[in-house]
Amino acid sequence: MPLYSNETNIITLKEFIEKSSKNNPQFQEILYDELSLAYNKELKLPVRDLIVKINTDYYLSLNEEDDSYPDVSIGLEKLFPNIGTLVSGQYSYSMSRTGNKSSSILLSFSQSLLKNSFGYANRLKEKVAGIEMDIAKYQILEAYENYYAVMIELYYDWYSSHINLKAKQIDYNDNMKLLRNIQKKQGQGIADKTDINKIQLQVYDKIDSLISASNDYINYCNKIEQALMIDKVRNASPAKPDIYRNRTVLFEDEYKDFTNKSRTYRIINLLEEKNIFNLAISKNNIWPSLYLNAGYRMDKSDPNIGLFFQESAQGSSTGTSQSDSQSYLFAGLSLRLPITGQKEQAEYKLARINNEKILLSRKNNTLDNYTILENLYNEIKKEMILIQNADKKIKLAKDIVNSETKNYQYGRINLNQLISAVNEYERKKLNKIIHEIILYKLHIHWLKMTDSLITKIKTGK
Repeated sequence: MPLYSNETNIITLKEFIEKSSKNNPQFQEILYDELSLAYNKELKLPVRDLIVKINTDYYLSLNEEDDSYPDVSIGLEKLFPNIGTLVSGQYSYSMSRTGNKSSSILLSFSQSLLKNSFGYANRLKEKVAGIEMDIAKYQILEAYENYYAVMIELYYDWYSSHINLKAKQIDYNDNMKLLRNIQKKQGQGIADKTDINKIQLQVYDKIDSLISASNDYINYCNKIEQALMIDKVRNASPAKPDIYRNRTVLFEDEYKDFTNKSRTYRIINLLEEKNIFNLAISKNNIWPSLYLNAGYRMDKSDPNIGLFFQESAQGSSTGTSQSDSQSYLFAGLSLRLPITGQKEQAEYKLARINNEKILLSRKNNTLDNYTILENLYNEIKKEMILIQNADKKIKLAKDIVNSETKNYQYGRINLNQLISAVNEYERKKLNKIIHEIILYKLHIHWLKMTDSLITKIKTGK
């Protein structure tokens, strides 16, 4: 039963993280989410563009005595959201079949006074959009952190399956040695068929364990190949991870940093701030819409007028012109008042409820996070103690192997007893590795929970 790794071709944890970040499409997908942030913010803000408006109409008279005529207008419009002002200009021109021509210029502005007074609601919406962008940045950072955590745990599982496969291979080889030794003793008349069957049955059990371990290792190799987007990972092997091996968790200090500086609590603070702004926007929406409108208008009617007030060639040659020109300044108010305002009232009450929910959510998250981190801290301490005990067991098991080796050389014990002692020693070493992997994963979970995994990866601490 072969091993599916080559000890001369080792992939370290650092190399694995770097290669998976470059090659894995899941990581690339997060990068595209990051690129879309700026555009998402613009979609939530009022349009600030200078808008060109072109309109053509044809008026068909239903009265035979009146005339039908086309009308063309072109205009510019610009909204200044932060002050709630709309400025526009328009030029229109019409010409009838009877020769009547008219044109007009209109310059106007509209200023919001009650709802969205002087751009108040728009400024709040811009702040909300900025907060949502900040939250999205933190969420993308969290996506990176989750990706790294999954990749690191996958590497740990790959290493654990690799070590388990090596242990099963050694166990199998030792039992094959025992089988050959018993077969040799049978030839010498020392062992009988029953002894052979016992060892043979034990060998079959070891083969089953080895096949299972080999299959587990192949499965993890397939996952590693998918993460790295390469083939033939089975020709390589993982290195023993020493990252966070000797890391000490300072619960009170790290929990204090978590509640004061972590991404989780920054998001909670931003959500509270966002909801305050949304509450103010909902309250502002209850007000009626009142606008101050003012502007200047000039109308001109002249049979000889051309486009943009230019005199036509016919009028210039005859010297006749019967023009009529009038100019106006105007100002006024426009009011839009919902009779019931059910939608606006409902939105405001819902915003107040959401504000209370967010305050309660903060308290619940604080309690939950403390309990989760405290239990995680206890698990880390437990595994550290188990690893210390495992070191003591390994030392004792090694002493037993040394003693049993001498006993076997002097004929005091048989080969089966010696192999049993060696197998126990190997199991103790494997058990320590298992607890180390568990401890590594707990540290990764702790760093991920406290929003510090990416910082640790970048600094290498």
